[in-house]
Amino acid sequence: MSRFRPDVWLLGLPLAAAIWAGAVWRIAPEIEADLRARVQVEAAPDGGGALTGSGARVEVEGRDLTVTTDAPLGDDALAQAQRLPERIAGLRGPVLRILPPASVRPFTFTVAHERQALVLSGFVPPGPLRAELLDEARRGGASVRDELRSALGAPPGFEEAARLLVRAAARLDSGSGSLTDRDLSLVGAARNSAGYREVSAAAKALPSGFRAAAFDILPPLVRPYRWSATREGGRILLAGFVPSEAVRRTLLEFGRASAPDAALEDRMDTARGVEAGLDFEAVAKRVLATVGQLESGRAELNGRALTLEGRLAARDLLDSLGAELRTARLPGVELGRIELQPVVPRPYRLTARRAEGRLRLAGFVADEAERAALRELVQRRFPVDSVQDDLHLAEGAPEGLLAAARLGLERLSSLAEGEAVIEDRKLRLAGRTLYPELARRIEGEFGRSLPAGWTGEAEVGAAPHRPLDPDFCGDLVADSVRAEPVRFEPGKAELAPAARKAVARIADVMRRCGTARLVVVSAVDGAGDPEPARALAERRAGEVVAALGERGIKAAARIDAAKAAEAGQASERIGFEVQP
Repeated sequence: MSRFRPDVWLLGLPLAAAIWAGAVWRIAPEIEADLRARVQVEAAPDGGGALTGSGARVEVEGRDLTVTTDAPLGDDALAQAQRLPERIAGLRGPVLRILPPASVRPFTFTVAHERQALVLSGFVPPGPLRAELLDEARRGGASVRDELRSALGAPPGFEEAARLLVRAAARLDSGSGSLTDRDLSLVGAARNSAGYREVSAAAKALPSGFRAAAFDILPPLVRPYRWSATREGGRILLAGFVPSEAVRRTLLEFGRASAPDAALEDRMDTARGVEAGLDFEAVAKRVLATVGQLESGRAELNGRALTLEGRLAARDLLDSLGAELRTARLPGVELGRIELQPVVPRPYRLTARRAEGRLRLAGFVADEAERAALRELVQRRFPVDSVQDDLHLAEGAPEGLLAAARLGLERLSSLAEGEAVIEDRKLRLAGRTLYPELARRIEGEFGRSLPAGWTGEAEVGAAPHRPLDPDFCGDLVADSVRAEPVRFEPGKAELAPAARKAVARIADVMRRCGTARLVVVSAVDGAGDPEPARALAERRAGEVVAALGERGIKAAARIDAAKAAEAGQASERIGFEVQP
């Protein structure tokens, strides 16, 4: 039986201690390296860790874990630091050390989309801004990673600029933004159309003192790419997607010009995705011009497919509109269903608008004979105006339409600017003339001249102006007559075709001459038998006075009996005098 011998045991204790110390000395660095590696893996931001992502410095000395930071840790980072000893056997701690923030220059702040997460990095001033920015970033629905560090040196206005940058970046699908002192940059692609509008607006609302060093945001990519134009009566709705803000503006301007009687409603959004080889702007303009001529209907571009359906009052356009689309060269477009049906316009409308030397006719007449009659009247009563004829043929014209249209055009020719509008059996005249007396006369006579069964109203005012000096008016009339003499058909009292344009120019001058009096001078030679020549001269003078009266200008006539070129002949030219 062996015995316990304390003397021998005590002699071996130093040897055992030496062996243990040697083993610890040999394997301690290996243990510390292993702990350090495992901590780095657990705390790494790529693994979803918030600790090192917060900017904290994580160190292992022996078995002790030390976390050094320049600001209090967030809840996620603090919880992770406390869990590390639980997850890694042999690790002790953690010991937290908070250092005072340093002053940095340049002061940088970054927001970036990385691997389905929104990463905030760089510097923020000490205080609550850090938590506020993280909350703002989370509102976009993305996973957020905090790599911010506290520092001093932020420029004035930094908080507002940083909030704006985070708010804008959160609405991107990809990209990044940064603040470097007072320079803000943001590049990427918007997640949707609403986000694109918000980010574009943010570029124009930077805090005072900040500037956009780079701002390049792509609109969202959509499939299928759709755009439509819908007309309902006096309204045209534009909806869907356009490739740029410039194209949007172009289409709105084009729509107002091609359909001035319609109100445009804009529900278009900017997006990428137009089919390759398709000239979107050219196609949309062609479609918009067509829809503008419908009573109601809709055209849609869906990817490459273009369809049109609607109702059309202008029977002269019923076949041509569809044919124009079918034969138009629209690269990249696949033409689909085109269905146009005739309809009686309600109300039956015809308009004439005069402004700045231009006259536009629009609306409907019953047939080609009525359209020709109105064109002939316009040539006589508006010889110097530039005329745009947008009249079309339609069924359902009210009885007396031609007579009412003539009345409206005749009265409109006396106005400096205005419009005559027919709707069913009602005629409305509105505008301005240069003379209060003429305005009162037009209003007073208007109702008595309407066709049977028609109603009407006239609202005519006098445009305030400073009259020209009578002598100067005389010079202007003389210049006009030298450029375009008022001539007659040989041996007749009928004005030559070009004379009506000359009379219209004289009337335009006299409208600016206030109360100055215009005298028409018709010459006849007193030699031989003057009676036939004098009678012709009187009729010619009366013809010119009447033509001026049609244009709202009162004139007197005088026969000059000693200025004809040959005895017993009336001159085929006419003269004018302007008297105070």
